[in-house]
Amino acid sequence: MTQETALSQIDWKPLQLFNVYRLLSSAIFIGLFISDSLPSVMGKYSPGLFSIISFWYFASALFSIFTIYYQRPNFYLQVFGLAIVDIVAISLLMHSSGGISSGLGALLVVAVAGCSILTEGRIAFLSAAVATVAILLETAIADFYNLFEVAGYTHAAILGAGFFATAFLAHILAQRIRKSESAAYQHKLYSDELSQLNQQIVAHIRSGIIVLDKENKIRLINEVAQQLLDIKETQTIGTFLLKIVPELAEQFLRWEQGQSGAIYWFKTKNSETEIIASFGRLYQAGQIKALIFLEDATLTMQRAEKIKLPALGRLTASIAHEIRNPLASISQAGQLLAECPELSEQYQPFANIIVEQSNRINRIINSILQISRQCEAEREIIYLNQWVILFVNELRNHYALINNHVELHLCEQSLIIEFDPIQLHQIVWNLCENALRYSQGEKRLQITTGFNVQSKRPFIEIEDFGEGIQIEDAQKIFEPFFTTYSEGTGLGLFISRDLCTANQASLKLVKNSSTGCCFKINFSSIG
Repeated sequence: MTQETALSQIDWKPLQLFNVYRLLSSAIFIGLFISDSLPSVMGKYSPGLFSIISFWYFASALFSIFTIYYQRPNFYLQVFGLAIVDIVAISLLMHSSGGISSGLGALLVVAVAGCSILTEGRIAFLSAAVATVAILLETAIADFYNLFEVAGYTHAAILGAGFFATAFLAHILAQRIRKSESAAYQHKLYSDELSQLNQQIVAHIRSGIIVLDKENKIRLINEVAQQLLDIKETQTIGTFLLKIVPELAEQFLRWEQGQSGAIYWFKTKNSETEIIASFGRLYQAGQIKALIFLEDATLTMQRAEKIKLPALGRLTASIAHEIRNPLASISQAGQLLAECPELSEQYQPFANIIVEQSNRINRIINSILQISRQCEAEREIIYLNQWVILFVNELRNHYALINNHVELHLCEQSLIIEFDPIQLHQIVWNLCENALRYSQGEKRLQITTGFNVQSKRPFIEIEDFGEGIQIEDAQKIFEPFFTTYSEGTGLGLFISRDLCTANQASLKLVKNSSTGCCFKINFSSIG
């Protein structure tokens, strides 16, 4: 809406009110005439003319209701037209009542003032000029034909000067009103633009935002917060936080009471995404409101690791390189010692230990160097079901597995993910190797793909048929260098989870029982 359109809509209502005044004044003249209650001066010299003009004036006011409602013709033409009709009608009513001495000329002041307020200066002064001419003409006609005693041209001139004074003062007042309206409208435009800007900022900010009132009802929630909490906006505005997200509401109440810190990690019952919530207070119009920021824990950890890993990688790479040089000498010396024919058989196992442990340390160093050299994920669109089929065929060929050794359960719907294909292969291969290693009896594993409707995230599960992990060890499996396999480095799961984080995915142990373990990769949604 433009400023001209807005001001036009503001001006039509005063014109409607002005027409109501015309309608009521003419109706009063008609009512007084019909009831024979007119003051003695009104219609004294020509009752017939007074009655005709009163009815004509009333009819014009009725007709103006429709022209104003449909806004045809344009605004300024209608205002000037109404002013001319008023001047003519009131001049004739005044003439039928004895001229200026009847006092009806004061009604012309109202007509001129109304025209001056509603229009620009030129039209206002034109209406004052027309009213002055009408007064002088009416006085001249009455004097020329000696119809009744004329008050005099001086009174007509004074009344005309009053018209111009009224037009000038009304014009000054109207200008101030328009300036005030324009300033108010500009302020409204600025406020609306600022409000829209704030809404766009809140909508596009990468953090979830929730604003609570003093009763802990949700007053604002952006799209990111809805996605993280898996809720709809129609369910939240004006609703208690406890009803929508009880886990978050309970922690928020504890924070308000000073029983916990301002940062809280949680996971809703509808979503598998870990969320970081931070609380703060807002002060608005004397009321204290609460502000809750929500962050995807996976993304937060990814950003934190991007900051710390480069420096840590350079440090570990330097250490690894320094270790590798003397390690190569130790390994070579151990091999030569083991091959020495003069070495007694009782010392042969010790030489083998030197070689084996040197090789193990070398594998650890290679894993550490892999972490330090890890490049940023080059994510591509991958059709998960088709990728899994190709991967399983490669796994079967590499380990000489028959079909029933790898149980494959694919989701019926097409699953599309965005992931670095090389890193995805490394992660799943490591999980499958672990599954085959810890399976009881023959090597078996199960691979399942699926789609979580609530979180809108595709996933893949790798399940083994082993004895499970000890409860005390289950909490440590993603820690670096923790392993229950004598020849392992303890870095496989650590690297796998790190690669998942780099691709905005998560790796978790979702099942641990005496019949086996299940690791699950939750991929990020791509829309």
